[in-house]
Amino acid sequence: MAERAAAYAAAIAGKDAPLQTCVGVIYGTLICIARPDSGLQRVCYSGHKRRHAIKFKSICTPDGLLFHLFGPVQGRRHDMLLYHESGIDAQLEATLLIYETQFCIYGDYA
Repeated sequence: MAERAAAYAAAIAGKDAPLQTCVGVIYGTLICIARPDSGLQRVCYSGHKRRHAIKFKSICTPDGLLFHLFGPVQGRRHDMLLYHESGIDAQLEATLLIYETQFCIYGDYA
């Protein structure tokens, strides 16, 4: 990331983004699955989507690479829970301080 952070920030800023040091975007992905057997039916059921599913949280860079991936977790869990359980805040604070510039990521809950 140290070599590419400035290029990622320039690519995102070139799209009229309000953040000039943003290097990635957070995505929450819900993947629908077949109805599982035994006790997993309840934990995998998403009442919001009315389907059985699993969830992933990822951070994607402007060139399409995955910078971070967390999951799978039960489909009924909220996206904020994935964000907090991944512990990405502490990791990014140290990882994205490059040449005395603090880079950041963008998402609905970052």
